[in-house]
Amino acid sequence: MNQQGRELWRDDRFLAAYAGKIEKARLISLDVFDTLLLRTCRNPDDVFVRTAEAAHAAGCLCRRITPEMYRQLRKLAEQEARDGQQRRSGAREISLDQIYATLPEDIGDRKAIAAIELAAEKSSCYLNLSVFSLIRHCGEAGVPVALLSDMYLSAEQIMALLEANGLESRWIAKLFVSSEEGVGKGSGELFERLCALYPSIDRREILHMGDNLAADVHGAAKAGIDAVHYRAITPELNSIYEWESILHGDILPELLSLRKLTDALTAPCREEEAFWFRLGAGVMGPFFTLFTEWIVDLCREEQIAGVLPLMREGSFLSRLLRETFAYHGLSIPVIPLYVSRQSTYFPGLQAFDETEIQKLFERRNVTVGDILSMFPLEPAEVEGFASYLDLEASCCRQTVMADGVNVEQALSDLLTRPPVLTKIRSFIARQRQLLARYVSGLLPAEGKVATVDLGFRGSIQSSLESALALENCPADLCHLLAMGTEAVTPHLLKGMDIRGFAGNAGENADLMTPIARSPQTIEELLMEGVGSTLGYEESPQGQVYPVLSEYRCSAEEQLQKDACQRGMLAFQQMWFKLCAQKPDIRNKALTKKRDILAILRVCLKTPSREGKKQDVFIWKLVEFKGNSTLRVEGYRYKDCL
Repeated sequence: MNQQGRELWRDDRFLAAYAGKIEKARLISLDVFDTLLLRTCRNPDDVFVRTAEAAHAAGCLCRRITPEMYRQLRKLAEQEARDGQQRRSGAREISLDQIYATLPEDIGDRKAIAAIELAAEKSSCYLNLSVFSLIRHCGEAGVPVALLSDMYLSAEQIMALLEANGLESRWIAKLFVSSEEGVGKGSGELFERLCALYPSIDRREILHMGDNLAADVHGAAKAGIDAVHYRAITPELNSIYEWESILHGDILPELLSLRKLTDALTAPCREEEAFWFRLGAGVMGPFFTLFTEWIVDLCREEQIAGVLPLMREGSFLSRLLRETFAYHGLSIPVIPLYVSRQSTYFPGLQAFDETEIQKLFERRNVTVGDILSMFPLEPAEVEGFASYLDLEASCCRQTVMADGVNVEQALSDLLTRPPVLTKIRSFIARQRQLLARYVSGLLPAEGKVATVDLGFRGSIQSSLESALALENCPADLCHLLAMGTEAVTPHLLKGMDIRGFAGNAGENADLMTPIARSPQTIEELLMEGVGSTLGYEESPQGQVYPVLSEYRCSAEEQLQKDACQRGMLAFQQMWFKLCAQKPDIRNKALTKKRDILAILRVCLKTPSREGKKQDVFIWKLVEFKGNSTLRVEGYRYKDCL
C-alpha cells in the first residue's frame, strides 16, 4: 500500500480519480459518517440493537423491550421528533435529546440509555484511513479541512467520537453539524455556512466529499460547490456484498466496511488487475487473514515450536503467517513444507498390493498417464498404453484394448508383475526414507510442530505421519486445515491431531462441501511460482531436496494471481490497523466461523458477467435485463432491479 498507508488516499479509486481537483482546492470539506467514520456493522441502526443489549445489561432498559423492538422504537422516535420539529419551525434538524424525549417514559432511564447509545456509537465507529490520509495530506499542504454532518449529535459529541478513534482535533478547521446549525446539507444551506466562514475562498476552489448523493453532491451543487461522491462503502445492487446478504443474511458485519474499504484500493492497478485485486481484498483476504489469526491463538495456547505450511499454497500462506506472527510479536519459525499427495502417497503406504492398485482407479481427475508417471517404469513396459494416456482412470474398466482386456486389468497386470512389483516396492522404500529425512531436517529439536494447509481431507497429513512412523522418526505434529471435511473423521478416529478452522469432520458441511468439491481456483490463487512436489532426491553432499514439476502459468494468469495476492495482503494490513483501533473486534470475528466460511462460499456461487469458465468461481455479476433470470440456491430470482 502507498507508503504504508501515509498516502493511502492515492490508492482509493474513489479519491485518486479526483487527485487533480484535490491538489488545486484551497478548502476541503468532508462528510463524517460513512465517509470519515465507518462502522463495524452493516446498517447504522444496528447501533441501536447494540445500545439495547448494553442497556439491558446495565438494567436501564425495560426487559419487555427486546433489542429488535428497541431498534424500531428508536427509529420511529427519530422520525416523530423530526416531524414535530418541522411542524414547529419548518426545519427537520434535531438533537439526540429531542429524540429521547420522544421515547415513552416507561421504556426505562432515557438519559442513561442515551449515554449508552453514545458509547455504542463510539465502540462501533472507526477511522477511514484512506480519508484520514487525505486529511493529513491537506494539513501538511496548509489546506484547511472542514467537516459537515447531517446528524442529531452535537459537534462536541462527534468530535469526541473522532478523537476516541484517533483523529486529533488539530487536523480539523471547523465542524458544522445540522443539529446545531438548524440547516442541513441537502438544501445547500449548511454549505452556505461553510462559505460564510471562508469568504476569501472562491466557491470554485472548495471541494466537498461524501457518500450521500442527494445531500453531499446535489446539496453542494446548490451552493455552487464541486463535490466528489465517495462510494467506497455505499451499497451496490450488483456487488458480492449484497449477494452475501441475499444468500446468507448479515454475515460478519464487523468486517463489511473494512472489506469494502480495502476493495476500493485499486487505483494503482491496471484495468486487467483490478478485478483480481478486489477478489483478494474483499473475499479471500478476510478468510485467510482470520485463518492465520486462529493459528496464532493455537500456537500461543499450545506453545507450538514451528509451523510448516504445505506447498504449493504454503509459500503464500507462509507470507500471511509471518505478517500475523510479527504483528502479535511471535517469533515462531515458518517454513514451507514441500509435499504433495503424489510425493507422500507411496511413502505413507504400509504395503503396496492389488488393493492399493485398485484405489488408483478410484481417484478423481487422474488419467492413465498420471498413474504411469507415478512409477519407475521403463518405456518398453508402458508402450502398450500409449493410446490411452489421456483416458480418465474412472473409465479404464469400460475401455477395452485390442487384445480384449480392459485398460484397468491390463494396467493392474503390469504393476503386479513380480519384477515390476519388486522395483516399485524398492522405489517406495527409498522415497519413504528420503521424505522422512527431508521432514526431520525441518523439525525443531523439541516441541510440537503444526502443519498448515487449505484442506480438505487430511490425506497428505495422514500419509506424512504414516511415513514418519514407518521410518521410526518421532514427531509431535498437529495439522491445521483452513477447512476440514467429513473425510477427516477416520483420521481423528486413528488418533491424529487434525483440526479445522472453518469447520472439521462434517461441521458446516453445507457451505464447505461445494468448496471442497471444486477448490482449484482458490488453490491456484494461493500458489506462487513453484511446481508441484513429485518426490525427493539426495544430493552428492547427502542433502535431501524436493523434486518439483515444471511451473506452468501464462503471463496473464500470473498477473491475476499476483493481483489477488496483493489484495489479500492489503486486507491483512488494513485488518491490523482496525485491530489497533478496535482490539475487541478480533475475538468477535473469530467466533463467527460459519460467517467467515460463507464469505468464501459466496464467491463460488455468484455468477459472472462474462460467463467465462474461470468466472464461475468468482463474483462478477450478470447484468439483469428484460426478463432474464439467475439461478441462486435452487431458486429463480426474476429481474426486478
